[in-house]
Amino acid sequence: MSLADFAALATILSLPAATIGVIYAAVQTGLSRRATSASVMLAASEAFRDAWAQLDANADDSTAHHAAFADLMNLIEACCAVSRDGLLAGRSGVILDTYLVNTLTQIDLSDQARAIFAGLTETDKTYEEIAHFLAKKRRERKDFLSRLQMHAADK
Repeated sequence: MSLADFAALATILSLPAATIGVIYAAVQTGLSRRATSASVMLAASEAFRDAWAQLDANADDSTAHHAAFADLMNLIEACCAVSRDGLLAGRSGVILDTYLVNTLTQIDLSDQARAIFAGLTETDKTYEEIAHFLAKKRRERKDFLSRLQMHAADK
């Protein structure tokens, strides 16, 4: 066996191994991305639970209530940025996106929430991620509004 034959054999044997390695890396990357998304979703869920608790706890104090609402909106803004950055994947990404659409729609339906929100907006860049998220999720928002209207009609 000559050196050229040995090189050809090595090339032939290494190609399947390299292919398997690339496939393995791709699978691991996908699993890692979904795990990261689940982590983000769980952390956001806990943060939202705390933000809603603060909002409820400060319902009687207008200044504290406005501050708690601002914290909630900043959390929503951060989650919309995470969504826009493409960090959400799999079912956990769908869950967080759906939660954001539903929450923002409910806020938009509340006169009080809209008034507080308007006071929080300082420039056209304030809550830019929310605006981008809502523009991207226009259809999901419309579907949620339709479900709310059907639910209200059933009562």
